[in-house]
Amino acid sequence: PGGGGGRPETRRRRVLSWFVDSPSPDAVYSIHNFVKCGQQYDMLPGEWYGPSVAAHVLRDLCELHRRELGGPAVTVTVTSIEKPLCVEEILDKMTRHAYDPAEADENAAVAETDDDPLERADAAFDARERIRAAQRAARDARLAATPWPAALVVIVPLRLGLNALEPGYVPQILQALRLSQALGLVGGKPGRALFFPGVSRSDGETRLVGLDPHAVQPALLSDAFTTAHLASVRCDEPARVRPDRLDPSLALGFYCRDRADFLSFCAAVATLPAKGATPAFSVVQSLENRFVDDSESDDGCGPV
Repeated sequence: PGGGGGRPETRRRRVLSWFVDSPSPDAVYSIHNFVKCGQQYDMLPGEWYGPSVAAHVLRDLCELHRRELGGPAVTVTVTSIEKPLCVEEILDKMTRHAYDPAEADENAAVAETDDDPLERADAAFDARERIRAAQRAARDARLAATPWPAALVVIVPLRLGLNALEPGYVPQILQALRLSQALGLVGGKPGRALFFPGVSRSDGETRLVGLDPHAVQPALLSDAFTTAHLASVRCDEPARVRPDRLDPSLALGFYCRDRADFLSFCAAVATLPAKGATPAFSVVQSLENRFVDDSESDDGCGPV
């Protein structure tokens, strides 16, 4: 979405213009801006970006692109071991634009005027709790009917082994790539990461299909693309890699177009085959005693 509309070639040129080798804000995903944004994560030019840091930089640039440069209506969230994908947090994040500040002020005022529960009669305390529960239910129902203002991209950086990928995770990865929301996988070997959009099967063996972005070629210094420029960004000979040959550090990506698609994705994750292994990643309904973290909604790198 937001690719510019029109003919496929026009859209393609528009998307490529975001990756031109220039520090200009219009080339929001250029190597210059990627490195500049990476400095807030203590990454210096020339250092190797792991999947987690790369995912967070991409999240920040996407948010900047959407909010300040009129980019695609896409919100990116990045999970971690410490912060798994939480359904309640995502639903709140994606409907925050419809949240009524007056409702929050009213609830805060009620909380401020409450007496110590130990000093109130049980009946009065229970009545107040029932009112609050009804208010929460009404708010949840209203937000459930609120259309999302953007699609959601979920990036899941993973470390699935020490020096090699644990075999028990392979079925989960392959099944995750078959989900309708799957964008693909970034991984490979240190110094030679590939993008794997899916899998193929031939001669009875399953292989990951990988696109290698490391072909050395002249820099794209403007958006005046020639036919040769357009052809240079294609990968006509994809690599085919055995899943068990992947480096254990990788990242999965998923695209959820709306609330229903996101909930369908969450349900599908629960069906991924663990076969005795620890789940590669999971989705939780809520996080108990969690702190409010607004970092997902901030432009972490600021204007580029």
